[in-house]
Amino acid sequence: MTNIFYYIKKVYSKNNQRIPSNIFFSMNTSDIMFFYRKIFINSIRDTTEPSFRILLDNYIKAKRIKNAMNRLCYLYKLKKAKKSVKCDLYFNDLDIIKPNQKIELFCNNTIYYFRVSDIINMWIECLTKCENMFCSPIKLKNPYTNIEFSQHNLYNLYLSLLYSNFHISKWILLFFNAGFDLDKFNYDNYTTLKDVALDEFVKNGTIYEKYENVLNMMYEYREYLNYIVIRTPFTFREKSKIVTKLSPYLKNYLYSVYSCHPLKKKRCKNLAKRGLKRFFEEQSVIDFYRDPPSILPIIHEDSLLSSRISRILERSRNELNVPVIPPLNLSNNTQRSEHNNSPAIPEIVTSITPSTSTTSPTNIAQTNPGSMFSLNLNNRRSSGDPFLPSFSLNRTPINNNNTTTTTRNNTTTRNNQFDMRMFNR
Repeated sequence: MTNIFYYIKKVYSKNNQRIPSNIFFSMNTSDIMFFYRKIFINSIRDTTEPSFRILLDNYIKAKRIKNAMNRLCYLYKLKKAKKSVKCDLYFNDLDIIKPNQKIELFCNNTIYYFRVSDIINMWIECLTKCENMFCSPIKLKNPYTNIEFSQHNLYNLYLSLLYSNFHISKWILLFFNAGFDLDKFNYDNYTTLKDVALDEFVKNGTIYEKYENVLNMMYEYREYLNYIVIRTPFTFREKSKIVTKLSPYLKNYLYSVYSCHPLKKKRCKNLAKRGLKRFFEEQSVIDFYRDPPSILPIIHEDSLLSSRISRILERSRNELNVPVIPPLNLSNNTQRSEHNNSPAIPEIVTSITPSTSTTSPTNIAQTNPGSMFSLNLNNRRSSGDPFLPSFSLNRTPINNNNTTTTTRNNTTTRNNQFDMRMFNR
């Protein structure tokens, strides 16, 4: 009986009129859509058509009958509905409260009685709910059943607040402007809700969480505070004392880090830094000490590169047992040049310093004849050609197998060691 077509059909039948077939093509449309499609559009075309006037009059009658039936059903439900307790959430009797300060709400076949101030406080608390510096608003629930109110219940509550003498909170107005859509409300007012979450954390946060943020604040502003470090407290009472003393500066620090307002972030950062510096200069309630960073020596890249090159050269020289060239003796050459009036020619000492180890490179090569990395140091070149290598690597392992040669008269055994390396050039 909630469909408008049912009542229009009854009106046509009562007046003994023929029902137009075109009005029943869309049976699932609402009353407003039916009026727009069948009556409003036809009225733009031609208003003098008799069928149009008949349809308009029958629609008005059918709509009046439908509204009356709905109101009758609603009143019947209210009469048969259950009634909850007539007291507010603090168990105060509602009979002593003025009528404009009370609200009656029908939901789930039950009439609930609320005080306007309780509904406002509950609604604001749900819209500004926060969890650890994050805003997470939730829907308003019935405190008696813990069931979320439907959208029509929210509109009834809002209209009741309008006719009361109470001031409507801005959060309820913003929620009403968002069409009571929680996601849209959170999206449109995220910056304001973030500031509310920060205030809620400073007000009702735990001591341990606040103390961690205090340490983060002291570390971030360490250079401005001349490297002040708070001594580690050993008891919960000491931590609570530190948090209580630094809470005003902690609030500004949280705004400077997590706020979505750029001007507010900059202003709160300056307030937090200056306030902390003034606090540690004027009082000594909190134990602290200064821990400036140690100054490291300045190391140039050129010195690092030269020292690394010298270490590599020294290590390679020790491994290959290359003779060390002593420094030039310029004094004798200078005296000789002065005596002979000829340019001084440096003398290179070619003496080889004997190695202290008992194993020489040639012995290493002989002990590991099959190693492909053994150096053929016996084949060093003494010529002065700079394009010839000073030594060569073994291309294949040395073959030490004994071969036997058989002749007619006797058998001869000889050691045939073939060196399969490439010819030295």
